[in-house]
Amino acid sequence: MRRCLAAVPLLIVPGLALGILALGVAPWTREPGWDEAIYLSQVGSRPELPLVASRSRGVVVLAAPLLATGAPLPVLRVAFTLAAAFALVLALRCWWPLVGAAAGWAGALFATAWTAWLAAPELMPNLWAALLGLAALGLGLRAIEEDRRDVRGLLPLAALAGLAAFVRPLDAIALLVPLLAVALRRGRPVVLAVGSGVALGAGSWFADAAVRTGGLDAALSAAARAGHLEGVGLAGVRAAVALADGPTIGTGGAIGAATVLWVALAAGLVALGLRVARRGPPARARAALVAVAAGATVAAPYLLAVRGHAPRFLLPAYACWSIPAGIGLAAGLASRRTAPAAAVLLVAWAGTHVVVGARIADDVGIERAAAARLGRDLRAVIGPAACSVEGRFWPQVAYAAGCRGTWGSPEELAAALEDGARAFVVVRDGETPATEAVLRPLLAGEGMRVLEVAPSPVLTGAGDG
Repeated sequence: MRRCLAAVPLLIVPGLALGILALGVAPWTREPGWDEAIYLSQVGSRPELPLVASRSRGVVVLAAPLLATGAPLPVLRVAFTLAAAFALVLALRCWWPLVGAAAGWAGALFATAWTAWLAAPELMPNLWAALLGLAALGLGLRAIEEDRRDVRGLLPLAALAGLAAFVRPLDAIALLVPLLAVALRRGRPVVLAVGSGVALGAGSWFADAAVRTGGLDAALSAAARAGHLEGVGLAGVRAAVALADGPTIGTGGAIGAATVLWVALAAGLVALGLRVARRGPPARARAALVAVAAGATVAAPYLLAVRGHAPRFLLPAYACWSIPAGIGLAAGLASRRTAPAAAVLLVAWAGTHVVVGARIADDVGIERAAAARLGRDLRAVIGPAACSVEGRFWPQVAYAAGCRGTWGSPEELAAALEDGARAFVVVRDGETPATEAVLRPLLAGEGMRVLEVAPSPVLTGAGDG
């Protein structure tokens, strides 16, 4: 009982940090991003934007009660932030019996990383896959150590695994593979609980994607294309490191000093945590090893096989790696000789992440605001007419304008015109539209323009802008 009470204040602090940083540093009134606009459109009165096969509706279901009532986006952002903070505390609580106070320090490292707190208010699946997956991993390891075999006691584990797979199926499967490997040897009932949960959660995505694309084979092929699975090797690793201090998507540029600091500090803490864990109880050593392995299995596809990268892709891996890093940080803080240095490193970690994250949030906010304003201006110009948008920032412009959106294929453009909708292409200033349709200028925004497609276009080729 005393250990449970001791866990409460130390685990609440990371949740508070995540909430305060998410709502206090980044403007939570910011407009939706590209993917977020697509998710937001799935419920409500606005036209539903196309959901590619690689995306699951899990995060949409989480937000559906608010979206269905027409709640404004700022309300949704606050609600999602509070829910994420609560979920982080619960996930860390699942690890407390395994690693003790290190769970709190792991949470402090994860919550103060800009990738985590910038994602907290957003209707995006990556952070939720990280939190639900981390909780399932901890609960599963505890079930193995305690040799649980009763079905009722394993239901929470099945539920967490299922929710993680419902939100982000492939991430959940990859993250839970090391747990299943351990469970096959030491706790086979856990295999049944995790397997059934993942099957239910991921099965909903498979079924939905198959219906959307016309079959399971077509769904898997479409998901691979949409996920840019091309195999990039070590170039993907370099891109991930370069993007650790922004921007939020790309192939990576120069590696900044802050990135070098973070990577070196994080790697050092993970290595120290593994070393400390090996000297402690076997359960803690196994937990640290499984956490490192889970982070590696969920990160590997993004680092080695995906062209184009986003730091948010690695949130589930960061959540897993925070556990051994927290063990290392706790060991450093527990020693009188190293405690001052460990405290300075923690403050430096949090401080630089706040500075860099604030810059990234400002950049993101400016770009999103411009796209949203262009969409609202478009609606003001065209009045109540039905409309379809393609090209640059098409989900954000279409969502703000209340238009349909397309990926820019000639067939989609022709279908929109045949339905009597006015069709538009959004391009950056100075950019040549990737279509041979006849276009005329309509609107100019901040660094981007809207061109209208003539009623009788020459549809011999198109692109996504």
